[in-house]
Amino acid sequence: MPHPSLSDYLPSTQPAARQRAKSPNRVLAEAEEQWIFNEQELARTPSIQDGMTQEKEKDVRAKGVNFIRQVGIMLKLPELTLSTAAIFFNRYLMRMSLVDRPDTKALHHYVRVDEPETTRQHD
Repeated sequence: MPHPSLSDYLPSTQPAARQRAKSPNRVLAEAEEQWIFNEQELARTPSIQDGMTQEKEKDVRAKGVNFIRQVGIMLKLPELTLSTAAIFFNRYLMRMSLVDRPDTKALHHYVRVDEPETTRQHD
């Protein structure tokens, strides 16, 4: 019997195909699908189309999520709230550009905290 090679134990070099369970509700399934992006779509975000490099956008996104986490930790918010905020931030950037243009406002003019499900007890 041949000896198994190391490649038999290592994961494939190809990324796994993303497969999600389909919702039985057609409307819900369509709403969920709008937030699943392939590599080509990720390379054509509004910021990239406005001239930002893909590496710079990735860096700004990481800094944004890090900022959300730092502020959330200081405010003693639940992890679920921080994760939700990070998801909303990244979803926003799939629709709006980080590049300032004369006809649009910068990102900070749109950001607003309005999450009534998150409550904190004040000391």
